[in-house]
Amino acid sequence: MKRSLKAGFSLVELVVALGIVSFALLSTVALLPLGVKSYKETIDETRAGFILTALEADLRNSAPIAGVTPQRSRLFGLLLPYEKDIATGATRFNSTIISATKNLMEGKETVGLSSAEVIVPLKESARYQASILYTRIPAAQSLTPMEGVLIVNWPPIQSTDPSDLTNTSVVSGFVQSAVAFSVP
Repeated sequence: MKRSLKAGFSLVELVVALGIVSFALLSTVALLPLGVKSYKETIDETRAGFILTALEADLRNSAPIAGVTPQRSRLFGLLLPYEKDIATGATRFNSTIISATKNLMEGKETVGLSSAEVIVPLKESARYQASILYTRIPAAQSLTPMEGVLIVNWPPIQSTDPSDLTNTSVVSGFVQSAVAFSVP
């Protein structure tokens, strides 16, 4: 009985197998930057969503204090929709916002936030920009609610045009929410 000495793979089989494995590895490695970019975008959107929620809660839960001008929210320092009258102690819409009806940017308040969500100047180490645009400002004694749009965008921008806050050719991303503040 004669035995064959052919117990291994031929050189052609090895080259084909290495080609298939290298193609699969290169395809996987080529997808890594896309996955990292998607991961970073998801982190930014999630943080911005949390900031947006905190911003709305801050504006709704910061009670105005009599005699303090201008009335600002406790956490973000944004202009509150309400103020307290010194003479009567009654809560009313903020007169600073009511008088700012000439253009939309006069009703805009903006603050810069770092990656750790700490308030910083926009020009320094800000990662996010939190803004409120008061879009419907009622008359002084009106029963109409005050309306606004809360926007968190990244990176922060210095612009006089409110549409730049949500323009994806100017900012990398943004989240926004419409809010209404009822008559106090």
